[in-house]
Amino acid sequence: MNWGISNLIALAPAPVSVPLPSDQRSPHCDFFSGAPLQLPLSNGELRLILGTILFYQHGIIGRGSFVIEATISVAPPQLAGKKGPVCVVKLSRPAKKRLSEPTLIVEARQLASRQDWQWVLQHLPEILYSTELPSTPTQMRLVAFFKDTYEQRVVQIAVMAQLFPMSALTDPADLGTVFRDVFKCYRWLCEHAKLLHRDISVANIMFRRGSNGQVHGVLNDFDHAIRIDPESTPSSRQRTGTAPYMAIDILDASLHPIHLYRHDLESLYYVLVCTVCPSEDPSIKKWFNSGGSVMADLKRAFFTKPHLTRNLVSRFFQNG
Repeated sequence: MNWGISNLIALAPAPVSVPLPSDQRSPHCDFFSGAPLQLPLSNGELRLILGTILFYQHGIIGRGSFVIEATISVAPPQLAGKKGPVCVVKLSRPAKKRLSEPTLIVEARQLASRQDWQWVLQHLPEILYSTELPSTPTQMRLVAFFKDTYEQRVVQIAVMAQLFPMSALTDPADLGTVFRDVFKCYRWLCEHAKLLHRDISVANIMFRRGSNGQVHGVLNDFDHAIRIDPESTPSSRQRTGTAPYMAIDILDASLHPIHLYRHDLESLYYVLVCTVCPSEDPSIKKWFNSGGSVMADLKRAFFTKPHLTRNLVSRFFQNG
């Protein structure tokens, strides 16, 4: 396994050298637990102790993202006051030619802080540190062999303030607050920051609590986000989005759609439906077990054949 970060994360003993039964080959949640991570800075260094794996990407194609809980043991002056609190470390391998997630988030936060839009800061992720590592010899060999057909990637490390999943909410009123906040934030991103998210899903809608305990919805994970530009082309050959929440147009490959604001709003609607309706209901469960044009047809039926879903929706929406 060539992560390209072996000199930054010390794993002892090296777990990848220990043979595992075939049913235990996926990463254990404590794979990185206790490992130190030292990140260089111009005025010192940032030291963290890694903890539990919160998320990892299934599959060998794509970013190979890991999100790991961590605590800050040594903080530079610009992070004064952050020492000790739990944060998260995101390790990923995005396409080399696309704008990085930390860059897009930092630019959006800078725009919000300069104008009369400070309220947006509560609804965006906070980047504490980010860096990209140079290409490894392995990647250079792949470039030499496959040439233009190989999509070059970089190893990216981002340290972010901790957020919490919607599943941690217990008050229905807080859930409504989260959806309202995320909708307002996303509208601001499109109208003012000129960004499209392109991967709105249950996992990417999170929350933080303010100093008074108030819940603030946060739109997270800008891996697929792009600047709004009619002449731009996708930076990856892979379709963007999380399948159960993709808009119908995006699911139907025959349409060759350009991702628009309305597609993300449609995804937000599907997140709302999946959140408030039982996932075991056949009408919803099929969204998670189908793909492509089949899922597109299922979603068309959801809108055009109300007799199939009336009982499902009316249980949760007044006058549904």
